[in-house]
Amino acid sequence: MKQLIVFTKNFGENFTGATISTVNLIKEFKNTYKPVIVLCFNEGKHHFLDDENIIIIKLKSFMHLFRVLKEYQNKNTVFYSDDHFGWILRLRGKKYFHTYHGNWPDAMFVSFKMFLKSFFFIPNYFLTIFFAKAVIHVSYYMNALTRVVNGNSCVIRNGLGTKGNFTESNERITSNDTLTFKIIMVGNIDSRKYKKAVQIFNTLKKSEIVKDIKVDIYGKILNKKIKNRLEKNSFVEIKGFVRNINFKNYNCFLTTSKSENLPISICESIYNGLPVIAPNTGGINEVVNLENGALFNFKDDKAVTQILSLTKSGKLNFNVKQESIRDFNWSYAAKSYIKIFELND
Repeated sequence: MKQLIVFTKNFGENFTGATISTVNLIKEFKNTYKPVIVLCFNEGKHHFLDDENIIIIKLKSFMHLFRVLKEYQNKNTVFYSDDHFGWILRLRGKKYFHTYHGNWPDAMFVSFKMFLKSFFFIPNYFLTIFFAKAVIHVSYYMNALTRVVNGNSCVIRNGLGTKGNFTESNERITSNDTLTFKIIMVGNIDSRKYKKAVQIFNTLKKSEIVKDIKVDIYGKILNKKIKNRLEKNSFVEIKGFVRNINFKNYNCFLTTSKSENLPISICESIYNGLPVIAPNTGGINEVVNLENGALFNFKDDKAVTQILSLTKSGKLNFNVKQESIRDFNWSYAAKSYIKIFELND
């Protein structure tokens, strides 16, 4: 039986969506690979503390990484990366697989700060994708962008927090409070995800619908200025980071992100019967369609107000079905990964 080495910058469920994905994949991989060895620079919260098959090595430096990698040979080991430093594995002679969760090069146009960061991240991701034996993507949108760098790529959807245990019911779940139209937004509060929300809310509060709506925002506060501007609206409440969100308490899901790959929060909303209102960016249109939501032009601030008004009044009657996200299942994803690993052995 082969062993699996996972190289990542951060490991745990309290970092980014990409790190949460890696944790969930390892939960599935550990039954196929013995042991699973995680090489990381930062260790967060996870559920492998007492698992003898999971070995976590916290790296002190890149020189420490080089010394650890020297102990493992390609023949009996599968190497996997989920971060921009994956190319270092090839530098040490290791053939590896890589999952690209990012949204570069799109992210470089979000702000001047992100433009400056692009000079670091884009070259590193370019090298990581170029040298990988195979590249896995979570959206067809990003797969099409990076195939020019590495043609040996495919799409494997991430799973959901619910593990994709689908029910037979397709009924739309609505709030018990019929007077208030409850909107949920999920994502760390920064300029990429919420700067447009500030502008949209300024338009929204001029409309009649603002009297009967409530917007709850879940996510870590990374930009206090954006957070303060959002809270100036009486209908907005910042909930902070919450591990388990009850989507069923809401009437619809809203995202205003300028740049995305494919947010899993959108899929979890659909799973729970919520229609999605989102800009037509990245791979969002791969799961959001006329049945389960509405896409709007990112530059059109008035569009969201119009869509929300029509949704609240029932003139836009969505029929949200779980079938559209049936592929978002961790067990199915892990089996697909293992097949890719074996085919490229």
